[in-house]
Amino acid sequence: MHICQAKKTHTLVFLVGPTATGKTKLSLELAKKWSASILNCDTIQMYKGLDIGSAKPSIKERTKKPPPFYYFFDMWQPPFVCTAGLFRKEALTILKRELACRPVIAVGGSGFYIQALEQGMLPVKEVPTVLQKLVRETHKKKGLPYLYQWLVDLDPMYAKKISAKDSYRIFRAICLILSEKKNLSIIQTNFERNKKKLPYPILKIGLYLSKSDLLDKVHIRTRAMLEQGLVAETQSLLNKGLRAWPVMKSIGYKESVLFLNKQITKDELHDRIVRRTMRLAKKQMVWFKRDPNIHWCLSNETGFHQVNHLMQAHLNKGH
Repeated sequence: MHICQAKKTHTLVFLVGPTATGKTKLSLELAKKWSASILNCDTIQMYKGLDIGSAKPSIKERTKKPPPFYYFFDMWQPPFVCTAGLFRKEALTILKRELACRPVIAVGGSGFYIQALEQGMLPVKEVPTVLQKLVRETHKKKGLPYLYQWLVDLDPMYAKKISAKDSYRIFRAICLILSEKKNLSIIQTNFERNKKKLPYPILKIGLYLSKSDLLDKVHIRTRAMLEQGLVAETQSLLNKGLRAWPVMKSIGYKESVLFLNKQITKDELHDRIVRRTMRLAKKQMVWFKRDPNIHWCLSNETGFHQVNHLMQAHLNKGH
């Protein structure tokens, strides 16, 4: 462990954007050029044993000389599940130490975890299982429209903020309201009023591609993953008794399980991974586009020059 007694605070760089836009590759180049550490913010790359399907940088890449310092790759052993709250707690400890010495590049497409790191978490307790079961069974028996009307009755102000088709947020909101015995809109308002910003200089960079270029990259990456042994990696996880591990539902692994169960063909395996990856990329772009402070750069040589210019301008401010 390197101890640093630097007097200045270095910059925290968020490198975000949809999956398959080249964030990992660029982060390695930037870390080397700017002597920065890398903090992984991809929820799948955090786990040991998920190498091919997560597209994490290889051990060889992570041990090149001179090395940046890597954090949150292979951090957790299955079947453990890392929550956003635990990620934030561990990441804040790392940032406090590392940013006294060097810039840190926080890279990934997991918007909720990145938001948790930057803005904190709602001050709520874990929802009791019995309440989750009640809401889930109500959804199953009476449908989503009924569930949304239930939310309207409980908290009309929050209900107006979300889509009537957003099953995840509707479910989560009702569970929290029942658990906390308080409107979610009130909880959020109090949180926004009292939250504290991270005490570091921050630069946010987003990578993007056109839909057609992204689709080409996703096809290439999916083909490469399958050739490298994604199905065999999935089988090894199943052999360890991890079939019920929630992470196994992530893109690539879920489809590989279907293939191993002979529920889909090899061609369908490839096509399903591609379609689901593109849907994820669309959701990620919608999430990140809400943040007006992100500097968006095209994922090509011109865009990378722009990224380096942004880095240089920000890092040379003398923070």
